[in-house]
Amino acid sequence: MKIAINEWPGYAHAFLAYEKGFFEKNGVDVELVFDRDYSVSQQRYVDGEVDGVFEVLSDTMFRNTQGLPSKVVYLMDYSETGDVIVGSINSIEELKGQTIGVEGINTFSHIFALKTIESHGMTEGDVFFEMVLAADVVQKLDDGTIQAGHTWEPTKSIAIEKGYNVLSNAGDFPYLITDVLIFTPSIIDKRPDDIIKIIQSIDEAQEYQKTNLDESVRIMAESENVYRDYMLSGLDTVFISNLDENIKVMDFANDLTLKNSIDSISQFYLERGQISYKPTFDDIVEPKFVLQLRD
Repeated sequence: MKIAINEWPGYAHAFLAYEKGFFEKNGVDVELVFDRDYSVSQQRYVDGEVDGVFEVLSDTMFRNTQGLPSKVVYLMDYSETGDVIVGSINSIEELKGQTIGVEGINTFSHIFALKTIESHGMTEGDVFFEMVLAADVVQKLDDGTIQAGHTWEPTKSIAIEKGYNVLSNAGDFPYLITDVLIFTPSIIDKRPDDIIKIIQSIDEAQEYQKTNLDESVRIMAESENVYRDYMLSGLDTVFISNLDENIKVMDFANDLTLKNSIDSISQFYLERGQISYKPTFDDIVEPKFVLQLRD
């Protein structure tokens, strides 16, 4: 099973599962295809180079409405202070007439930036957007291409060290940025046992980290080619969603957290004319795997 993965602490437990042999122990052959940049991992999935991808829920939803169906099988994390908008200015209000760097138009990055300016009384027409990879935000701030940009670790820490200001973080908009593992419907139909084993292995890695923090952080940092301190601080900025949390939020008869997040993001896209219909929980999420592990 080939899965695309990019530089993000919330995804790094997949590397821990690989290096500690949890995938092998559970009888599933997994190849993690790593790229530094989020958009490159996404494109590998769209091009059919991989079977699955770690990505942000809102991007899964948007792609589904464009005729490229996928299903969420596991929630990896919720970003709290992991995703930030950093800038050379002192406040969001100063962004009027300025340029914000985002990973892409109509991506989760774009939504985050729009939610941020809207919460301060501005609209999309009050700012300019420039497509800038998260890893390049500091460089673009330095040369004046942008005045603010969406990024995450390790670029977040680099920006702060250079004196740039954190203007907004994902925790200002709870559950807006939810990281997930997705597969195509055909893979879900053909390889359900492997998906269960992958979920089980990732959960074991998440549990392993709790009692073996130093070793786990070292492995995850080396796998994503970042400094240990960046990985550790990155993990502190997200809420890791283990199997128990997945079971809770995927059973929306008892918990509406995930369902409400999907509804909110769908409404956002619909109001902007980016989608023609609102995808539902059932369109986006396949809960049977985590619920089977519960049973």
